[in-house]
Amino acid sequence: MAKVKQSLVRSGFDVEALLGERYLQMILATALDAGEIPSVLEFATDSGTPKGVAIGMITQDFRLYEPTLSEDNDIRPSHADAFQTEILFGHPLGANLRVRAMIGPKGGPTIIDFDLLVKADLIKTFDEDMALSEVAMDMHVVEVESTQLNFILSEAELTKPELVAKVQEHVDRKIDMGGASKFKKVEDLDIKWHEGDADHPACLGIYINVRMRNGDPDEDFLPRRGDVIQARNFLPKGEEIAMASRPGMYADMAKHIFSVTAVEISPGHFEHAWRKSLLNPDSERIGDLNKVKVLKIPPIGSGPPQNGLRIQIDGEYIDPIDLTNTDITMTIDLRPKRADDGSLAWDTKFDVDVDALFEFTTIWAATLLGILFGPAGALYFLGAVFLVELGVGIGISLYKEGSVQKKADATLSDVIPDRLTISTRRWDPFYATLHQVVTKPSQAEFNSKGFLMCGKAFVGRELVPPDNTFIRDETRDANGVLTGMRYQINDFEKVKTESVMSAPGVSRRSFTPASDAEPELWALSLDEFKQRMEDSEGPLILTRIPYFQAYVYIRGHQINQLLCISGSEIQTLQNQIRDEAKQRGHDRIMALEGDQITQDVIADLGPGATQEEIDAEVEKRIQKKLKKVMDKYHSPSPLRLARDGSMEPLLRFDLAPEELVLLRDKKVLVVDDGQLKTIHGRKVLPYIRDIRHHGEEEEDDNLLSRPRYRPTAEGPVFR
Repeated sequence: MAKVKQSLVRSGFDVEALLGERYLQMILATALDAGEIPSVLEFATDSGTPKGVAIGMITQDFRLYEPTLSEDNDIRPSHADAFQTEILFGHPLGANLRVRAMIGPKGGPTIIDFDLLVKADLIKTFDEDMALSEVAMDMHVVEVESTQLNFILSEAELTKPELVAKVQEHVDRKIDMGGASKFKKVEDLDIKWHEGDADHPACLGIYINVRMRNGDPDEDFLPRRGDVIQARNFLPKGEEIAMASRPGMYADMAKHIFSVTAVEISPGHFEHAWRKSLLNPDSERIGDLNKVKVLKIPPIGSGPPQNGLRIQIDGEYIDPIDLTNTDITMTIDLRPKRADDGSLAWDTKFDVDVDALFEFTTIWAATLLGILFGPAGALYFLGAVFLVELGVGIGISLYKEGSVQKKADATLSDVIPDRLTISTRRWDPFYATLHQVVTKPSQAEFNSKGFLMCGKAFVGRELVPPDNTFIRDETRDANGVLTGMRYQINDFEKVKTESVMSAPGVSRRSFTPASDAEPELWALSLDEFKQRMEDSEGPLILTRIPYFQAYVYIRGHQINQLLCISGSEIQTLQNQIRDEAKQRGHDRIMALEGDQITQDVIADLGPGATQEEIDAEVEKRIQKKLKKVMDKYHSPSPLRLARDGSMEPLLRFDLAPEELVLLRDKKVLVVDDGQLKTIHGRKVLPYIRDIRHHGEEEEDDNLLSRPRYRPTAEGPVFR
């Protein structure tokens, strides 16, 4: 079995990824399946004659699903040479890629070879903090070739220079790779074209440094590192992709995670915050972080070596009411494995005091946050970040299914290029189709020095319901019986466009289009929900959406109906309130200390400083003070948001108690079973205790004493 030779991982960059010619071919083939490259080009010749040119797909040997039929219900043409890619060296026109398109008349076979000779160059710029602000691949067609060139020119009624110009018009572009450098995660990226030898095929090398902290001060980062001159071709013969992380990454990853959590309590002195979302400085602090370790999983006793990564976090939870401390050690073990189809999958093991943790967060909050502290931060550094947009330059949106395990897998898929997402399509309103180059690994190994992977590439896709989907309200029949739900689809404009498109890789199920009056709301009956949940490629709908019972309608001294709101809506509202508090804090610091901060900055920077430099440093110091202030901030609980009226504009989802139970049993939603112990028919337990929240009233919370409303035909009326 082929393996990456660790001794050839020499560049010093955090991540090295080598893409062979077949892999580059699969990128283009995936783009065609996703509709980013059209299957048919329609144009008119200079004489006005309409022409349709079909572009052939790759053969089914390299695809992991069945393509759709054409718009005319015909089998789409394919060819073994479609998008065949060759890496070139020393071409007189500077081309470094030859890409073969197989073309033919619309409705006919694609048997005509049409080669594009492309010059691909890396463009990058840095910002004032020396982080990448722009990265792009400049793609320029320098020549076209074909064994049938005269026929093509005759049919197109063009001269060769005119044909080249037409091709350049459609193909030449600057492929933006900047999306991956958002939030300054990427420090540097370089490429190198490697010639082949007897043991290693020609390939494109991508070299990435991630912006990593090297200490507690905000400005302390790892120094520049890596040299492509030292890079070697370690793509094994017969493999199509290989990647490796540099030796020493484990320790740097752990130090980065620990440093990001630092809070300066006095000049030069820091403590480390344990937050619900560990690496998010705006997330609520729940305790202190003591130590972070990242290492290869050690063997059990005297047993064999373990293939996997361990992330261990030690800290203390601080109870906000009685200020007691609880020690918490969380260990996450991640082991690569092969799925049934040969692709890379992950075994994830969490060892944590789950019972203690879940005392601090309700079930809806835990579901919403997924893995509370998650492997994303650490494992991010193992992945070739820029690969998500290589070759096509299409922005990627991340869609994750709601369960903890699937979130773990999705995170790994995002950062390790076993599934390179070329395009995210919304062929269907209730799930996204991630068109991917899928690697079936020959090697996926964590060793004492880093992560190594190599394998073969295929055109694949992943069907994933967006985790920001939620139910806005319900549908009922003429007798008022619950028949289904109406989901809010935030990217409904994209859905409206793409749900009627045709491409080889389209995946969609039947659905009812949204109305023009409320284009963001898409209805799904209970039967349709069940079909999607049980679909062989599913679930093709987000299941078990967390919901909070905010308001109640009382009739005859019992709860007749409840107004419910999703966890994601609550989090959005909490974030909005936090942002408002943060802005007030900023304004207050500026009002009380702004003049003195400005004077200090001018004195420190000296007379040569520009106004722009002064303003930037003033803002930096204000943000430092603000960080300390916001570290003590706690988001209002859902119960408080219900009681102060903040939720009222969002509330439309109106259910009887037995309907809430029905939807829970059908896995449409989840409620906090720690609050709703039992619901029998239209009767609720008369006494139900809530979990106490930071700063919340310590009185027992009874559903009967939740805020009241009255349902009407025009919507809820609040009291």
